[in-house]
Amino acid sequence: MKKLMLNKITRSLGLVLLTIVLVAPVSANWRGEHPQVAAMFHQLDLSREQKMQIRSLLKEQRQQHKREGREQAHRQLKALIDGDNYDSATALQLATQQVQKKSEKGLEQAQLKHQLWQVLTAEQQTQWQELQTERAQRERPEPKDRPMPFDLLSLSDEQQQQLDVLKQNAEQNHQAHKTLMKQIRSEIKAVVQSADYSDEQVTQIYASYQPQLIELAKAEVKFRYDSWHLLTQEQQEELKSLCREFKQDKRDGFKHQSKFQRGGI
Repeated sequence: MKKLMLNKITRSLGLVLLTIVLVAPVSANWRGEHPQVAAMFHQLDLSREQKMQIRSLLKEQRQQHKREGREQAHRQLKALIDGDNYDSATALQLATQQVQKKSEKGLEQAQLKHQLWQVLTAEQQTQWQELQTERAQRERPEPKDRPMPFDLLSLSDEQQQQLDVLKQNAEQNHQAHKTLMKQIRSEIKAVVQSADYSDEQVTQIYASYQPQLIELAKAEVKFRYDSWHLLTQEQQEELKSLCREFKQDKRDGFKHQSKFQRGGI
């Protein structure tokens, strides 16, 4: 169990540093139909008119979806990570911006979910609630244990010990964030499925948890900084190269026998 937990943290660390190294902008989440909406299409007996209404709502949501400030935020994060000294003020600013952006996105999603909810009949709403409950109770399959770029670095014993401490702290932070987001989603779901929905209710929910979310986001930024500066300059350059290879292999669907398929170099 402990080994599985550490593997998950290592994968998380690899993905974190992959983002830092490549500074790739976040991709939009509204390409095609939302997975849950696609499930709604297949599992509920929707009329032609309902399907047209849902597609119209999704199209409108895609048009409103903005990516402003994302590239700038990534550049600021990279500058902080690359800096010789950790800048707490900048970290707080980035953490606050991140929480604010996620809150805005959460409000957009709540608006859409409420509109979709209103399209359904009372019977369909009940059926959809049952399907969601069943889905939440279903065990998710573990991801394939494919090595991440960070796994392929040769770390010294001292580096490995320091990394293990960072991993344990990161896992505590991750679990705290997971628990908090579960509570937020539960409260927002109740608002979304109520007849007296309002944007103010959703905004108030996020505002009430904002201080905790910012502290957790700050801890994540510090984790990224410490993880990156744990490496020597040579290891950092090697990691950049590995991240580029990983990104290309992922884009290709890991079809060829790369080092990420074989589990080593």
